[in-house]
Amino acid sequence: MSEEARRILAQLESVALERERRAADPTLGAAVVALKAYQQLRFARTYADLLASPRYAAAARFFLDELYGPKDFSQRDAQFARVVPGLVRLFPHEIVMTVEVLARLHAVSETLDTAMGTHLLDQAVDAKSYIRAWQLTDDGSSGICRSTAPCASAVILTG
Repeated sequence: MSEEARRILAQLESVALERERRAADPTLGAAVVALKAYQQLRFARTYADLLASPRYAAAARFFLDELYGPKDFSQRDAQFARVVPGLVRLFPHEIVMTVEVLARLHAVSETLDTAMGTHLLDQAVDAKSYIRAWQLTDDGSSGICRSTAPCASAVILTG
């Protein structure tokens, strides 16, 4: 197996480990589901213009329904993991690198969701609790944000 395939699969394994952590702690799991539902609604509000646009509605709806949200995407990720070795063999390097970056983004997103969820246990997710959870998550101690693109600017706290 190629090094690129190993790196992509390692990111998918990281996502699976986050899911296992949440499954082992039902309170954390529920907090992350509530967080993702809140983020999905916030996206729909923030990008209502894209969702209403004849040009961009399908892509925006695809993002909301098939890529992100409170739905369980473990089967989708498992199916993707099965095709990674072939994808790496058949597609140009630039596409493989894009897939690797997307896999890393997926892993970071799931890690951040779990971290935020630990600050949202047994409480409703609203703008105030969301902002506070993000601030506690982005305290600089985890190294998550230092290891990725500008993390703090990746989250729109209100909208």
